[in-house]
Amino acid sequence: TNPQGRSLSAEALGQALDERVTGMIRTAGATIPPRGVTLAFVGPPGAGKTTTLSKLAVHAHVTGVTPNILSFDGVGLGATRQLDTLSTLLGLPYTLAVTPDDVSRPFGRGAAGSLTLIDTPGVSPRDAAGIRSVGELLRAARPTEIHLVLPATTKTDDAMAVVRACAPLEVTHLAFTKLDETTTYGSILSIAILSKLPLSYLATGREVPNDIQPATAREVARRVLQGDPAR
Repeated sequence: TNPQGRSLSAEALGQALDERVTGMIRTAGATIPPRGVTLAFVGPPGAGKTTTLSKLAVHAHVTGVTPNILSFDGVGLGATRQLDTLSTLLGLPYTLAVTPDDVSRPFGRGAAGSLTLIDTPGVSPRDAAGIRSVGELLRAARPTEIHLVLPATTKTDDAMAVVRACAPLEVTHLAFTKLDETTTYGSILSIAILSKLPLSYLATGREVPNDIQPATAREVARRVLQGDPAR
């Protein structure tokens, strides 16, 4: 076989592998900004829930959509301060709710085409009481979608422990953050397959609002097969 033939064979093999990996990934067709929905973000401490919410809120604001921001995190002072500051700067409706009764009070949700973004306190897989508390608040809020936020640096076994622990929250999507903090992305593929949840967003850094994009199967496959795109 001549070198040209070997090159074509390798190219064909690479394309077949790319198609195979791409076909294994479910995505949600998420949009930036989301519109006419209530999105809740749940997950372990430090996963990037508040920053993800902030990015989507700013994207919505610059496109003329005024999102309502609802926080359940009465304990995480950093998250509360970040959202309070963001809402003040942009003039966005902001509510801190710590009980189901707080959530039930009207704060501008429900209008046709409105967008509500819900932040929640971080919960670890062993924090059964915390997960129950978040579940009670979510039932009162009745979000359209519940996104489990996980860092791309999380090991597959640890991530699946979070997925199983958060099952009572009726998670509908997976969002991955901190893609800039790793050079390998195989765990994203493994977690997506094992959890059977569609991918919604990929966050590639902490910059608000730029470092976020809708997840696509092609992009995830490219990162899994080619590694860090910056290298």
